[in-house]
Amino acid sequence: MNISYEQIKAFIAVADCGSFSAAAKQLGKHRTTLGQVVTNLEIETNMELFDRTSRYPQLTEEGQILYQHAKNLAETTRSFEQLCQNRERGIESEITIYHSSLVPMGLITDVMKGVRTKFPMVKVHWRQKNIEDVRLALSEGEADMAIMLVPAGQATTSIQFTYLLNMPFVLCATPDYMKYNQLTDLKALKRTRQLLLEDYITSGLAKTLTLSNHAEEISSIEVLMHLLLSGEGWAIVPRHCAEPHVQSGQLATIELDEINSTLQFPLNIWQRNAFFGPVAKEAISLLRQHSHDYGI
Repeated sequence: MNISYEQIKAFIAVADCGSFSAAAKQLGKHRTTLGQVVTNLEIETNMELFDRTSRYPQLTEEGQILYQHAKNLAETTRSFEQLCQNRERGIESEITIYHSSLVPMGLITDVMKGVRTKFPMVKVHWRQKNIEDVRLALSEGEADMAIMLVPAGQATTSIQFTYLLNMPFVLCATPDYMKYNQLTDLKALKRTRQLLLEDYITSGLAKTLTLSNHAEEISSIEVLMHLLLSGEGWAIVPRHCAEPHVQSGQLATIELDEINSTLQFPLNIWQRNAFFGPVAKEAISLLRQHSHDYGI
């Protein structure tokens, strides 16, 4: 059996268009030529794929069975062709981006929408890692770039980086927790339970963000937010995490001038090297473009 990709495309086109004439026009072929290509496919498979007794061809039972497989094969072939074209043009087939758990999910979504517009077939891997894993991954070439928070005034690393924004943080708790514990000053914060994200410790932010003598480490921002909303304690979290809950009344911000004025940290793109392909360059451009929605 010797089935060609041309035959598969012709078969799908006739099934999708509903006529040989329309399919021929779509593929830029003469109707007679297209009809012969489909006939040759039927000879190769020893199956009648279309019922031609009516005005318009209808898929036979055998044709219906093969149709979805043909569509899958066509999609795989199209992906293969796109990959070959991208490689020829110097476009990466995939990139890997490591990121802190504190990077706004909306920012990642905005970047992917933009990337997909220009590079629909490229694989983009997003992996949440702590700062030490990121340094190792960049040095060993496992990541192309990373998006990380660093303490203000601290040198990032010897790795090249691009500044994105100063990410603001806020102190917050449920209104009931604030009222019951009278969280009106720094002394009250020190004697009550603080929920502290593990990422703060590995990144070095904990020196600034640990205020309470009763701080409890939480492994992920998702768990921390659930505990915070349940009234387990108070926390310092990125403003974009707290805002929806503050607007709904589930959380309230704790206003202390001596603390709130300093709660912002630079979010940077760490780069493995300065020589990026088109996809990585586009991702960086989109990160810079959309990051202003989340910073100061």
